[in-house]
Amino acid sequence: MGIVHTLSDRAWLRGPFSRVAAGYIRLVFRTGDWRIIGEATPARFWDADKPFIGAFWHGRLLMMPCCWRQGKAIRVLISLRGEGPLIAAVISHFDLGAVYGSSTQGGTRALRALARASAEGNSVAVTPDGPLGPRMRVARGIISLARMTGLPILPVSYSARRAAVLKSWDSLLVPYPGSGGAIIWGEPVSVDPDADADALEAARIALETQMIALTNEADRLCGRNTVPPAAAVADGRLRPIPIPSPARRRRDWPGPGKAIAGHLNTKGVTTRKDRYWWPASLTKSLTAPNCRTDLRSCFRLCGACAQLDPIFTFSPFR
Repeated sequence: MGIVHTLSDRAWLRGPFSRVAAGYIRLVFRTGDWRIIGEATPARFWDADKPFIGAFWHGRLLMMPCCWRQGKAIRVLISLRGEGPLIAAVISHFDLGAVYGSSTQGGTRALRALARASAEGNSVAVTPDGPLGPRMRVARGIISLARMTGLPILPVSYSARRAAVLKSWDSLLVPYPGSGGAIIWGEPVSVDPDADADALEAARIALETQMIALTNEADRLCGRNTVPPAAAVADGRLRPIPIPSPARRRRDWPGPGKAIAGHLNTKGVTTRKDRYWWPASLTKSLTAPNCRTDLRSCFRLCGACAQLDPIFTFSPFR
């Protein structure tokens, strides 16, 4: 994916390539026989002008602009780095808006921007396994967004009869022109605003299970081998924040917003094998309304903070 990052980083290349990529997507869709299954589900929301949260795997994002009804506003969560700027440039040719951020960078700002967009009547779209994986595993950021906004999550996936599968972490599917395929919409997954940690985890598992089933069914209809999801995290609960010993604090824990090297092993000794991140958003202002615990010394594992900020889905909690 090095060439993709190069194109994404250079604006003078990004513009022309995005037009070529958008033209290729239109060519693939118009020259193939695409079967759309379950379109009545999003049509109910479109006809009633009700927003929702669209969810699709990062490896099946290429044909997603063709799934959306023209004239209906949507904001897509795009990563701040990597191929994110290139993806934003491509979808702009389909009149789709972008909100920059991800679970590893700018997560709080992105969550608030998506919430504002939904309050204005826009639907939003998220790749729940992006931008870094694990592949086909739903992170809790999208569940937090559904809980905050009250919008249902509509999963969608696709497959193609003839396509290339890139050797990337997400196994990106790139259909060939004239191949055709299947686009499948799932059933809404709703999250109660008062849901506790167990209910949030149940919603996450329900969404993940349905999205995997949709992708497998699309592959089956197109005669393709299914792509296995990455290994699931054994325990979906939050992990304690690894706090180094005072003797190593100056070197390994420089403060908010800076990367540190080291982790807490079974004996409580800091080593230098992994890298952790202390997000600048780890402040009391982002704790749950009824929580008065300073996050820098919190080991309660109540999960309340993950309900507010999708950045907590990733390091240092995994």
